Amino acid sequence: MNLLEPDLSLAAELVYTRSEEFPRPSDAEFRRRHALLRALMDREGLSALVLYGGYRDMYQQNVRWVCNYADSFQCYCVFPRRGQPSVYTTVYPHTIYARLKSVFPDTRWGGPKIAETVVGRLRELGIVRGRVGLVGVDTLRTGTVPYVHYLTFREQLPGVELVDVTSRVEELSS
Repeated sequence: MNLLEPDLSLAAELVYTRSEEFPRPSDAEFRRRHALLRALMDREGLSALVLYGGYRDMYQQNVRWVCNYADSFQCYCVFPRRGQPSVYTTVYPHTIYARLKSVFPDTRWGGPKIAETVVGRLRELGIVRGRVGLVGVDTLRTGTVPYVHYLTFREQLPGVELVDVTSRVEELSS
């Protein structure tokens, strides 16, 4: 068994998908949302968005709006201007549910150091300079990403300017 790739063969039997609580918008709706995000990135000169969701449903609305997944603990979505987005969970067993709900095929466990996994994905995408937008839990609660994660991003991507764009993404979703 590969710990980084959970077996999804029993997922339908093992996972309560909460479909009635969070019905999935249409594919056309997600294409519209993603086009809005990419237009925002073009206007702001951003190479990617790093969206964070944390701890409770009410702190997940921004990441859910983009990928249709909300974690009961923490998750990230790396949404590049060009390239395929990725979703990362912090709790290994949540990966099955995440793969069932996320609109992005690249949905996986982020490992024990999820911020370093996010940095690794940005590097894979060639994003080591320029501007990256951070999208936190919401502007009402003034929450962005955990401070220790922010420090990891700054230390491991010194050529990247991190810009809080939480309010701009919320304007798109309202």
